[in-house]
Amino acid sequence: MKKLFLPLFTVLFLCGCCNIDYKGESRQELDSLSRVKTYYDTTQLPAGKKYTVMGTLTASAGTSWTPREMELKIRKYARDRGANGVLILSIDRIHAGEARPDQIKNSGKTQQWAPSNDRENQRFFDESLTNYTKNNGTDEEVFKTVIKAKLIYLPVRPGDEDE
Repeated sequence: MKKLFLPLFTVLFLCGCCNIDYKGESRQELDSLSRVKTYYDTTQLPAGKKYTVMGTLTASAGTSWTPREMELKIRKYARDRGANGVLILSIDRIHAGEARPDQIKNSGKTQQWAPSNDRENQRFFDESLTNYTKNNGTDEEVFKTVIKAKLIYLPVRPGDEDE
Protein backbone atom coordinates (compact mmCIF):
# COMPACT_ATOMS: atom_id res chain seq x y z
CA MET A 1 0.00 0.00 0.00
CA LYS A 2 2.82 2.41 0.86
CA LYS A 3 4.46 1.69 -2.50
CA LEU A 4 1.30 2.82 -4.30
CA PHE A 5 0.74 5.92 -2.13
CA LEU A 6 3.98 7.76 -2.96
CA PRO A 7 3.68 7.62 -6.78
CA LEU A 8 -0.01 8.55 -6.60
CA PHE A 9 0.72 11.46 -4.26
CA THR A 10 3.52 12.65 -6.56
CA VAL A 11 1.26 12.63 -9.63
CA LEU A 12 -1.53 14.47 -7.81
CA PHE A 13 0.93 16.97 -6.35
CA LEU A 14 2.52 17.76 -9.72
CA CYS A 15 -0.83 18.07 -11.50
CA GLY A 16 -2.38 20.15 -8.74
CA CYS A 17 0.19 22.93 -8.55
CA CYS A 18 0.24 26.47 -9.82
CA ASN A 19 3.92 27.23 -10.22
CA ILE A 20 5.17 30.82 -10.15
CA ASP A 21 8.60 31.83 -11.39
CA TYR A 22 9.43 35.42 -10.35
CA LYS A 23 12.41 37.58 -11.23
CA GLY A 24 12.49 40.93 -9.51
CA GLU A 25 12.56 42.85 -6.26
CA SER A 26 10.42 42.57 -3.17
CA ARG A 27 9.18 45.21 -0.75
CA GLN A 28 7.56 44.94 2.62
CA GLU A 29 4.50 42.69 2.51
CA LEU A 30 1.19 44.56 2.20
CA ASP A 31 -1.41 44.12 4.91
CA SER A 32 -4.45 41.98 4.20
CA LEU A 33 -6.70 45.05 3.76
CA SER A 34 -4.59 46.49 0.92
CA ARG A 35 -6.02 45.95 -2.54
CA VAL A 36 -3.96 44.43 -5.32
CA LYS A 37 -5.51 45.51 -8.61
CA THR A 38 -5.27 43.57 -11.85
CA TYR A 39 -4.70 45.45 -15.11
CA TYR A 40 -4.94 43.91 -18.56
CA ASP A 41 -3.33 46.77 -20.49
CA THR A 42 -1.11 49.75 -19.63
CA THR A 43 -3.91 52.12 -20.67
CA GLN A 44 -5.93 50.86 -17.69
CA LEU A 45 -3.32 52.18 -15.25
CA PRO A 46 -4.24 55.48 -13.58
CA ALA A 47 -3.42 58.34 -15.98
CA GLY A 48 -0.50 60.52 -14.95
CA LYS A 49 0.50 58.23 -12.09
CA LYS A 50 4.05 56.95 -12.09
CA TYR A 51 4.52 53.33 -11.21
CA THR A 52 7.47 51.06 -10.57
CA VAL A 53 7.85 47.69 -12.26
CA MET A 54 9.12 45.43 -9.51
CA GLY A 55 9.65 42.35 -11.68
CA THR A 56 8.14 39.82 -14.03
CA LEU A 57 6.53 36.50 -13.30
CA THR A 58 5.36 33.46 -15.17
CA ALA A 59 2.62 31.33 -13.61
CA SER A 60 1.78 27.92 -15.03
CA ALA A 61 -0.79 25.35 -14.02
CA GLY A 62 -2.51 22.32 -15.40
CA THR A 63 -6.19 21.74 -15.87
CA SER A 64 -6.94 21.48 -12.18
CA TRP A 65 -6.59 25.31 -11.99
CA THR A 66 -8.78 27.87 -13.73
CA PRO A 67 -7.22 31.13 -14.95
CA ARG A 68 -9.32 32.96 -12.33
CA GLU A 69 -7.84 30.79 -9.56
CA MET A 70 -4.39 31.47 -11.01
CA GLU A 71 -5.09 35.23 -11.00
CA LEU A 72 -6.06 35.08 -7.32
CA LYS A 73 -2.83 33.22 -6.51
CA ILE A 74 -0.81 35.79 -8.51
CA ARG A 75 -2.47 38.65 -6.61
CA LYS A 76 -1.67 36.99 -3.27
CA TYR A 77 1.89 36.43 -4.47
CA ALA A 78 2.09 40.14 -5.41
CA ARG A 79 0.75 41.22 -1.98
CA ASP A 80 3.37 39.04 -0.27
CA ARG A 81 6.09 40.88 -2.23
CA GLY A 82 4.71 44.38 -1.60
CA ALA A 83 3.22 44.97 -5.06
CA ASN A 84 -0.20 46.63 -5.25
CA GLY A 85 -0.77 45.94 -8.94
CA VAL A 86 -0.47 43.11 -11.46
CA LEU A 87 -0.20 43.89 -15.16
CA ILE A 88 -1.21 40.80 -17.17
CA LEU A 89 0.96 40.56 -20.30
CA SER A 90 -0.35 37.33 -21.81
CA ILE A 91 -2.44 34.26 -21.13
CA ASP A 92 -1.64 31.20 -23.21
CA ARG A 93 -3.06 27.72 -23.31
CA ILE A 94 -0.37 25.33 -24.47
CA HIS A 95 -0.19 21.61 -25.06
CA ALA A 96 1.41 19.86 -22.10
CA GLY A 97 1.37 16.32 -23.43
CA GLU A 98 -0.40 13.72 -25.48
CA ALA A 99 -3.72 12.17 -24.55
CA ARG A 100 -5.99 9.33 -25.49
CA PRO A 101 -8.99 10.36 -27.60
CA ASP A 102 -11.33 9.73 -24.66
CA GLN A 103 -9.38 12.25 -22.53
CA ILE A 104 -9.67 15.13 -24.95
CA LYS A 105 -12.35 17.61 -23.99
CA ASN A 106 -11.26 20.36 -26.34
CA SER A 107 -9.35 19.58 -29.47
CA GLY A 108 -9.25 23.09 -30.93
CA LYS A 109 -6.17 25.12 -31.71
CA THR A 110 -4.05 26.63 -28.95
CA GLN A 111 -5.71 29.87 -27.90
CA GLN A 112 -3.91 33.06 -27.04
CA TRP A 113 -5.03 36.21 -25.32
CA ALA A 114 -3.82 39.63 -26.39
CA PRO A 115 -4.40 42.65 -24.16
CA SER A 116 -6.50 45.62 -25.22
CA ASN A 117 -8.47 48.23 -23.35
CA ASP A 118 -11.92 46.66 -23.26
CA ARG A 119 -13.94 44.58 -20.83
CA GLU A 120 -13.99 41.61 -23.23
CA ASN A 121 -10.51 40.66 -22.04
CA GLN A 122 -11.62 40.35 -18.46
CA ARG A 123 -14.68 38.36 -19.52
CA PHE A 124 -12.43 36.05 -21.57
CA PHE A 125 -10.09 35.70 -18.60
CA ASP A 126 -12.91 34.96 -16.16
CA GLU A 127 -15.24 32.83 -18.28
CA SER A 128 -13.94 31.42 -21.55
CA LEU A 129 -10.68 29.99 -20.27
CA THR A 130 -12.48 28.61 -17.24
CA ASN A 131 -14.85 26.60 -19.40
CA TYR A 132 -12.23 24.39 -21.02
CA THR A 133 -9.35 24.31 -18.59
CA LYS A 134 -10.94 23.05 -15.37
CA ASN A 135 -10.48 19.32 -14.83
CA ASN A 136 -10.73 17.59 -11.48
CA GLY A 137 -9.72 14.17 -12.78
CA THR A 138 -6.40 12.44 -12.33
CA ASP A 139 -5.82 11.97 -16.06
CA GLU A 140 -2.60 13.18 -17.60
CA GLU A 141 -2.61 16.92 -18.23
CA VAL A 142 -3.23 17.70 -21.89
CA PHE A 143 -3.23 21.48 -21.69
CA LYS A 144 -1.48 23.92 -19.42
CA THR A 145 -2.32 27.60 -18.85
CA VAL A 146 0.61 30.01 -18.70
CA ILE A 147 0.14 33.60 -17.50
CA LYS A 148 2.91 36.18 -17.87
CA ALA A 149 2.64 39.35 -15.82
CA LYS A 150 4.52 42.24 -14.25
CA LEU A 151 4.28 43.10 -10.58
CA ILE A 152 3.97 46.85 -10.16
CA TYR A 153 3.86 49.35 -7.34
CA LEU A 154 1.74 52.48 -7.59
CA PRO A 155 2.32 55.07 -4.85
CA VAL A 156 -0.82 55.32 -2.72
CA ARG A 157 -1.92 58.57 -1.14
CA PRO A 158 -4.90 58.92 1.19
CA GLY A 159 -8.05 58.97 -0.94
CA ASP A 160 -6.45 57.11 -3.89
CA GLU A 161 -7.72 53.66 -2.87
CA ASP A 162 -11.04 53.90 -4.70
CA GLU A 163 -9.75 55.14 -8.06
